Amino acid sequence: MKMLFAVVLLGFVALFDPVYGATCKSNTTSCVATKYTQAACNASKICACEVGYFPIRTGCGMKYSKPSVILPDGNSFEVLEGKSAVLTCSTVAPVVDWYYDNGTFITTGTTYTLASASAANVGKIKCKGKLEKTDSALDSDFSDALDIKLIKKTGEVTEKPIFIATPSSLFSGKNATLRCTNIPMGYDTTKIKFKLSNGTEITSPLVMTSDLKDIKALCNLSDTSAHAVTNASELGSLPTQTTTISSVLVTSTAVDKSIYSVDEAIILTCVTTPGPNFVDISTKSITYQWLSNATVVQNSSSATYNLPKAAGNYIISCNATYGEAHTASSNSINITRSSTYLTKPTILANPTNPVLGSLLTLACVSNYTDVTYSWKMGTEYIAQQFDHTIQLDSLTASDAGAYVCIVKRSAVTMTSEVFTISNGHVLTICSALVYGLLFMISRHLV
Repeated sequence: MKMLFAVVLLGFVALFDPVYGATCKSNTTSCVATKYTQAACNASKICACEVGYFPIRTGCGMKYSKPSVILPDGNSFEVLEGKSAVLTCSTVAPVVDWYYDNGTFITTGTTYTLASASAANVGKIKCKGKLEKTDSALDSDFSDALDIKLIKKTGEVTEKPIFIATPSSLFSGKNATLRCTNIPMGYDTTKIKFKLSNGTEITSPLVMTSDLKDIKALCNLSDTSAHAVTNASELGSLPTQTTTISSVLVTSTAVDKSIYSVDEAIILTCVTTPGPNFVDISTKSITYQWLSNATVVQNSSSATYNLPKAAGNYIISCNATYGEAHTASSNSINITRSSTYLTKPTILANPTNPVLGSLLTLACVSNYTDVTYSWKMGTEYIAQQFDHTIQLDSLTASDAGAYVCIVKRSAVTMTSEVFTISNGHVLTICSALVYGLLFMISRHLV
């Protein structure tokens, strides 16, 4: 009797093991076709997914994109002996694994700190993005391996540093910022020396004076305690010295020739060359004039303009005047606002009252088709689910929760009302089935 009860109970549990959302009863039965789930059903009774997508609990999920290993800003792929190198894996995946190119596992984490660099821990390093700690079909391919080179204290830096001075132009008496990039990881930046082409040592920030006109400069890696030989950059240009504004550019939080809602804040900026911080405003100032559809809409000392929150097409440009002598005109940006640009999506459920063990589909309906979709269950996004329709086959108690869909068009995002799968309802059905099975077992055994 105990053995029979155990067999029946195990059979019951097996009925409610987690299954893929995109499943079918047999390979002759069509699946619920969506954007990323095909109608074809294979011999494993799993619906086929579009290329780059794989079956998950809610249908077909997108495989994580191949990441890259990113170096710290301004560093080369070389690292000084005994120093640290911090590498970043460019992925949105919640789990990141790091490996040597030979397949040896290193660690887990979005960043990897290669501490106390030595011949034993440098080499070709790669990463991959994963859905969870265990392997999944959604896991990304490995990044290309980045070959981290060790510079011993007795060795020579092989990568030539690069000298950079910003901004590109300024008024005499203003400060230029000097940088030395493409330097080894772990390098003490206080040991970098800057020199003019005539050999005069300079420091950053550098006050630009008339005697520096047409003079070039370089940076020199001179810390011989970290490496054996000094290494200098090629000569680079210092900022051009000017007496007026040479050009104007309109930048915006919106994308040129795109459509936006009437609710979204859009800010445009009139960017001058040189910028305000590099212009002599002791006796003169910069004034800005904003034009919308060739009509002046704002005259002020402000370099920004807030686009009106009204439907219509806006062609925006600006003029910048330094003192009274010179005015520079910008490019134009074309932005359209629409009151019907994007409305709140609606979730349509089939069936509207789901029961345990059945197939439930939730379709996200938007007023536009050129949108991207994502879904949340509770407060968490359903990982890599970007379909307009999700499906939960063989519904279980673990599927209970609050579901919303999110649609995005350009920079506008709208979220649906919540669709709730009641936990209490599902558990009640589950309990009823358990008690029913136990009742039948007991009657049979008697």
